[in-house]
Amino acid sequence: MKDKKILNLENKLTLCENQSTVNNLEKKLTLRENQSTVKNIEKNPTLRENQSTVKEGLEKRDISSNVAFYARLSQDVTLGKHSTVIFDSEITNYGGGYHSFDGIFICPRSGVYLFTTTILVHSGQWIRAFIVVNGSPVAESIVHSEGGYESGSTTVIVHLQNNDHVYVRTQDDSDWVLRASVTSFAGVLLF
Repeated sequence: MKDKKILNLENKLTLCENQSTVNNLEKKLTLRENQSTVKNIEKNPTLRENQSTVKEGLEKRDISSNVAFYARLSQDVTLGKHSTVIFDSEITNYGGGYHSFDGIFICPRSGVYLFTTTILVHSGQWIRAFIVVNGSPVAESIVHSEGGYESGSTTVIVHLQNNDHVYVRTQDDSDWVLRASVTSFAGVLLF
């Protein structure tokens, strides 16, 4: 019996050593491929020029003009019909456009934005929620939970002008409980 166990352990040890060798060879191959790519860029004037252009663009980019936010509920919230969802836990707010005291994003810079929201409800509930721009719904999320928790999301890309207002609003007549931490709202200036 001991001989079989010892042989089995020796085989496992050999397999581990072989896997380690394979991992080391893969790392060396990746390193060689990367070195080869660098050499090709150095030899090719067009690639060198493109690399230089990208580097200059990144160096010139004014990060103070970036706009992005992410906020979520810090606790469960009960809302009625046409209620603005106030995402009170501000995680990120570059550009200062999101206002966690009223749940409204006020556009600090004209451009094309992406907005997304995720809504989580408890068992036996359903809700319709909209991403709203200046009072007009532009995207809708419908969540219906028959058992357990359910979530729904919606995303929209819109062109905004300076001082436009964007927020998430409920639609339905009944009071619904939105669950904390997963229920969130985010936006980012694309260009």
